Amino acid sequence: MKKILFLLSLLIINSKAFCQTTIRGKVVDAETNLPLPFVSIGVENMSIGTLTNADGQFELSIPQKSICIFFSSIAYKTGKRCVTKNDTTSYYLVLLKSQAKELEVFVFSKKKIPKVEKLLKKVIENIPINYTV
Repeated sequence: MKKILFLLSLLIINSKAFCQTTIRGKVVDAETNLPLPFVSIGVENMSIGTLTNADGQFELSIPQKSICIFFSSIAYKTGKRCVTKNDTTSYYLVLLKSQAKELEVFVFSKKKIPKVEKLLKKVIENIPINYTV
């Protein structure tokens, strides 16, 4: 009886594994064609997601049905790619368009900022105090 239950549980686990499709691809900048690392990838209406690696490549296991996948990254417009269950594409190239805007930075201070040399001298003098063993 234990053998039958064990075999039945293996069959159920394997059938769930076969009900998924793996989507692979690469996310690149639409203008420069450079890979985009660490882009967030998520499936619409599901708690499935991943990130691209340092080379912009990703791999995502999804159920075998029609879904839409979202690609988002800071300074880029969110991309969307819908995949149907009959789609035979094995590798996707996703292009994200930049929406970067220039920012101007202003620093206001009432105190005078000490010269770099004086600051570094104080840091070096205080090393024994700050880093006691």
